[in-house]
Amino acid sequence: MKSKTFKKLTAVVLAVMLTLSMCVTGISASAAAVSDGTRVVYLKPSSNWTQKGARFAVYLFQGSTNTWTDMSDEDGDGYYEATLPEGEWEKVIFCRMNPNATENNWNTKWNQTLDLDIPDDMNCYTVKEATWDNGGGEWSLYDPENPPEPPSTEATEGTTKQVIEGDPDSYYLFGYINNANYGCEEDTDNAGEYKFVDNQVTAKFDVNSYVAVKKGDNSAWYMTEGWLGESVTSALLKNTNDIASGANKLFVPGGVEVTFTLVDNGDDTFTLSYTSATDPTGTTDHTEVTEPTDPVAVDYYLFGKINGANYGCEEDYANMGDYKFVDGKLTAEFTEMSYVGVKTTDNGAWYMTDGWQGVVNEATLYNTNTLDDTADKLVVPAGVVNFTLVVNDDGTLTLSYESDVVPTIPTEAPTDPVESTVSTEPTEPVPVDYYLFGSINGANYGCEEDYANMGDYKFVDNEVTVTFTETSYVGVKTTDNGAWYMTDGWQGDVTEVKLYNTSDLDDTADKLMVPAGEVKFTLVVNDDDTLTLSYTVLSQPTTEPVETTVPVIEPTTEPVETTVPATEPATEPVETTVPVTEPTLPSDSVSIYGDVNIDLAKDADSNVYTGKVDLQAGTYTFRINELGTTMCYGGTFTDTVNSILYSSAWKSATTFKATGGRYTFSYNADTDKLTVKFKSFSEIAELFGDINVELVKSKTGLFSGIARLDAGTYTFRINDQGTTKCCGGKFNDSIYQIEYNSAWKSATTFVVTGGTYSIQYDPSTSKLKVLRSVGGLGDVRIFGDIELDLVKEKGTIYSASTNLEAGTYAFRVDDFGTTMCNGGSYTDSIYNVQYSSAWKSETTFTVTGGKYTFTYDTETDKLKVLYTPAANKVSIYGDFELVLTKGTGNVYSGSIDLEAGTYSFRIDELGTTMCNGGTYTDKINQQYSSAWKAATKFNATGGTYKFVYNADTDKLIVTYTAA
Repeated sequence: MKSKTFKKLTAVVLAVMLTLSMCVTGISASAAAVSDGTRVVYLKPSSNWTQKGARFAVYLFQGSTNTWTDMSDEDGDGYYEATLPEGEWEKVIFCRMNPNATENNWNTKWNQTLDLDIPDDMNCYTVKEATWDNGGGEWSLYDPENPPEPPSTEATEGTTKQVIEGDPDSYYLFGYINNANYGCEEDTDNAGEYKFVDNQVTAKFDVNSYVAVKKGDNSAWYMTEGWLGESVTSALLKNTNDIASGANKLFVPGGVEVTFTLVDNGDDTFTLSYTSATDPTGTTDHTEVTEPTDPVAVDYYLFGKINGANYGCEEDYANMGDYKFVDGKLTAEFTEMSYVGVKTTDNGAWYMTDGWQGVVNEATLYNTNTLDDTADKLVVPAGVVNFTLVVNDDGTLTLSYESDVVPTIPTEAPTDPVESTVSTEPTEPVPVDYYLFGSINGANYGCEEDYANMGDYKFVDNEVTVTFTETSYVGVKTTDNGAWYMTDGWQGDVTEVKLYNTSDLDDTADKLMVPAGEVKFTLVVNDDDTLTLSYTVLSQPTTEPVETTVPVIEPTTEPVETTVPATEPATEPVETTVPVTEPTLPSDSVSIYGDVNIDLAKDADSNVYTGKVDLQAGTYTFRINELGTTMCYGGTFTDTVNSILYSSAWKSATTFKATGGRYTFSYNADTDKLTVKFKSFSEIAELFGDINVELVKSKTGLFSGIARLDAGTYTFRINDQGTTKCCGGKFNDSIYQIEYNSAWKSATTFVVTGGTYSIQYDPSTSKLKVLRSVGGLGDVRIFGDIELDLVKEKGTIYSASTNLEAGTYAFRVDDFGTTMCNGGSYTDSIYNVQYSSAWKSETTFTVTGGKYTFTYDTETDKLKVLYTPAANKVSIYGDFELVLTKGTGNVYSGSIDLEAGTYSFRIDELGTTMCNGGTYTDKINQQYSSAWKAATKFNATGGTYKFVYNADTDKLIVTYTAA
């Protein structure tokens, strides 16, 4: 939706953007020293300090005297050079200045500090004795005239590369400290200098930082569950093994000495808090705080989506821009409708609306630190706009404007571009009407990039009837996108929902799912700014939509004959451009004809005709045969056409510029409207012939799918992104990494005994893999980037484990031949998430690496994935979960209360699955092995069970105390 498209920077993003890394690459000391007399000095900044348009300068102090000296890269060699004037300088500071910075406003910043300390919001570092002092190590200046030897990469005392071995029984701060990862990720071996002694540690960070806590031997890591904001000084830290997703860190301000306190809560959680000299509730001595001598003037600037491009935001955030308020006033001229917010001098604070406000000329702006994903901007018209800005006592701003025009978002496209004289400018105030929007018939309609389109689905007397060609997902918006209404979270397969104004929703905003067919909607406007949306299905198609279309690629002929480009007709080209008055069109069919020739198939339950064609890149012209009548529209389109009205009164052919791919033409003979949807060749891979399976592309670039085949012999070829590839081999039941080639012509012969076949194709290697599921027709599988057979454990529960390396995977579920989907994104664990055959998006699964147990319930269609970190713990997993604690030697133990019943389990031994397929009652004293695969069956009569596992002998002993 619109308010999601023009999203502003959130507080955490701003914090990261405004504390970009500024470290300079380390080089040993050069011969150039800072001393009396004129001397040339050099600087080579690191790549992340050389922001586009940035200027570099030297700032010199001598008593009460200060001066700027600009540095320049005259030779273009990456070395910035400056000549220092004579003098005994107390301090020399190198700075990166924003492109629009001036010496005067930077002098004002310096003058507020009496002890010559660098202000927190200035990108500068101090030079002492020709070295670059950054609070944790030393970097010296470059001297091209006297190049030094490169520094040693070995860790040495006193440098930031020093690795500190941690005390395994102590706790340390780690995180994103002073613009670098410290003690985490690639730096995990470094316990760091921030060790808690008597539950406290004191630190002063150069810049704003983000911290959490770990044990000295890295055996446990504790972080916040989700981002808590920059105003929080105390937070609950959880073991990261217990955080399903969203693990984060605590914000700590830079430039201030803070004292951290760590409290052990006794349940494997900690409370981390800090106090500082600037914290009015703390006890730190305030006398060390440097007070400004004069207040710093705060100026306000417009930023946003201005004249069609980001201006002063996101990648352009350092640009304060030309739109500066003077005495609360600003006059600006926009070349097109724009979306604006307000920020202060040097990006000190950002202000935006709380949610999309619609077309209004006055709005309250809030500091983005107080907003979440609701942050949005004010829409303003093209032309001359006079702004007024009021600073309120509660920390908000009121932004208003006056203009001769009102920003009007078009509600409909013109018809034929040549013949249309319809004006889109309203002459009277527009009443509030309601329209459906959403993911309709497989494409965004009236939302996101298509938000300006109000669409055809307008409620009249609170009702609208729509025919959907496929399952769709809808919400409601008002005239000119004034307000948007969606569900609060996914509601499932229901026929009535409550819709909330999206300004009151966060990331939970979702849509109502409606089936394919003719659907009648009823809308009730409630008194509390909510809507009630319900629907009744009047009719549904009797066959799947895919069966109503004509396959593009004929299976019975050689592929080379079936993929002739549409620009190469079988007849002479002159016959494809015969004047429209000449051909005798069949009166019993609907087709596209001209440079593109497609017979469209009628939907069984509607007057919509559909067909597909593969087109190479090029320009095509066509008209429509509607049951013997020629329908035209003289417009020009690229790749897609959205419900364009065709007419028998118009004569000009449509010009269609294709970038290349598969095009689906849908024509409604009742409304005379044509829609063309596009899928690029890069998104298409499929088996065709006796087996016709369209494969789905994952985020890793692999294509995968499922085919359920009866016993028999099949032949097929592959359509690889618009190119036919063949392999003339003959295979039985499985195909292992066989390479296909566009130069070969013979089809693959595949003899199968019947069952479910998992298909995976890698376009980068042109290799195909087809594996038959061992379970035959009755199996449950994970397929995609993860290929895993789930084994029936008990009842309707299927489960299996696999080791995954760190990375991102995409998958779907095959539930007895039905593809089940959930389009969510998860990290390491998934807890009873609902899957559905109505959904199409693959699950994105980001893992840190280790053992992952997939459990799927075919009755409830819910998936659960449990995670055991690799080489980190010994645990029992399956029908119950028990983490064993290491004791003497390599022996691990733990206890659990079990009710009477039969349980199935395996052992995770530091990342390796250990099994014993026996059946036991109450007690076990048995050897386990990674070579075995069957789970242990354990009959419990009920009581307390103690599990003791020896990782040296691989033996499990279970003892029992009756309930």
